[in-house]
Amino acid sequence: MARHLPHRRKKRQPRRRSTPRGLVFPPGRSIHERPDYVKTRETFGEWEGDLMIFERAQSKTNVASLVERKTRFAVLFRNNDRSTTHLMNRLMDVMEPLPSQPAIGIYP
Repeated sequence: MARHLPHRRKKRQPRRRSTPRGLVFPPGRSIHERPDYVKTRETFGEWEGDLMIFERAQSKTNVASLVERKTRFAVLFRNNDRSTTHLMNRLMDVMEPLPSQPAIGIYP
């Protein structure tokens, strides 16, 4: 009977993996581990970043976002390469012209 089955196997095999691949990137520090003074949003200069990576079939382009927690000032920039070195250089170029302290009129 096995000779009538595909590939002469005695049992059909699933086409997908039976075990999950797991995380592609190792888990970083959790947002819940940040210090208490960051949670209160009283000091300027605490930034949160996120990286949106799209399918490789579309292109190598990805978009990074940075949000300052006190003023909610947001910075979005496009990155044309997936390499870490290129992303970090682009991030430094974007952050360099920003002031280290907010202007007086920005406080809500």
